Amino acid sequence: MNLIKSYNIEEKGLSHFIIRDSWQIAKLNYSDEQKVDRINQLKMHKRTDRGCAILKGKAIIISKDSINGNTVFQLKLMKVGRSYNILKNTWYNIVMQDEGEILIVDKSNTHLNDVAYLELKEEQLKNIIRRVYKKFKSIENE
Repeated sequence: MNLIKSYNIEEKGLSHFIIRDSWQIAKLNYSDEQKVDRINQLKMHKRTDRGCAILKGKAIIISKDSINGNTVFQLKLMKVGRSYNILKNTWYNIVMQDEGEILIVDKSNTHLNDVAYLELKEEQLKNIIRRVYKKFKSIENE
């Protein structure tokens, strides 16, 4: 009997490859949907945090916050070797450059029954896109 299974997820986009009673693991591989100029919405999970770690490439987590009643978008550059926890009830999305790979762990079937979407306004998108390109460019110059 083989007690250890191995997975090699190469498909573009999000693939849930282990789903158990209370948890699941997915891999987000770069796809056109994760390009900064292709995003148009954020998503939120109300019943679970989402743990993630970048395996390779470059990625940024975009999150929406409210400070003194004003909407603020925060950008978190993901670094290989670090883990990130996107707290439940947080609006977010992840943008990547070519060849990015992210491992995701969260509550089982989150992708089916615990996801809400928030469409971004054109001015918000322009601001986010400009800031993301600037952040990606800054790490290329390091």
